Amino acid sequence: MAIYRQVYMTFWTDPKVVNDFTPEDRYFYLYLITNDHTNICGCYEISIKQMVWETGYNDDTVGRLIRRLMEQHKVIRYDAVTNEMLIHNWYKYNWTKSKDLMSKVRSVAQNIKNPSFKAFVLEKIDGGGTVGGPCRDGGGTSVPVPDAVTDAVPDPDEIRAYVKEKGYKIDPQRFYDFYRQKGFPTDWKAQVDYWEQTEFKKTPKKRMEYIPRSAPEKGSFGTEYLSGGTS
Repeated sequence: MAIYRQVYMTFWTDPKVVNDFTPEDRYFYLYLITNDHTNICGCYEISIKQMVWETGYNDDTVGRLIRRLMEQHKVIRYDAVTNEMLIHNWYKYNWTKSKDLMSKVRSVAQNIKNPSFKAFVLEKIDGGGTVGGPCRDGGGTSVPVPDAVTDAVPDPDEIRAYVKEKGYKIDPQRFYDFYRQKGFPTDWKAQVDYWEQTEFKKTPKKRMEYIPRSAPEKGSFGTEYLSGGTS
């Protein structure tokens, strides 16, 4: 396993980082691309609890930052069910054309649990993205990264059925209304899972008492819940 991760100096002058990232965004994103859980393929397992412990943030702040980096900045995706973090542009800054390296990347990618994440990584391995070094400006924020799999926009009944099937407590209509205005995320079911995890917090009192949290702020949250560049 690598003992260090490279971050290009142009990270600090990247227009997206300078203009759009808050200091918290920058710190948390650097943490996500350099922490000890990262691997060669750019999709690794890490739980909310681990991120809380290692960054010093509480779970509310970690959840908010994950959603900002997913929906507002579109540089990561997180699956709260499998605890997998996908760094969108890891491949641009960490892979080369070495057959030996790419063989190892493919081997690690086979262990990815989220089908959408796995499809994304395998697509890049098979030539769906640029492999072999960073783009000229080092940051590469002007080129958006397409999702590997885009689910159809669900209707309210589909969301209600999924929430009921999973035994969740979130309000399906509120979820639908929120994303109808800002656009549904890729893999909306994973986003429902993430809302359930972050909307209700277990308390030490009684055995399964839940405390509802406030609704996400419009325009700042997203779903699923590189080195060196943001897109």
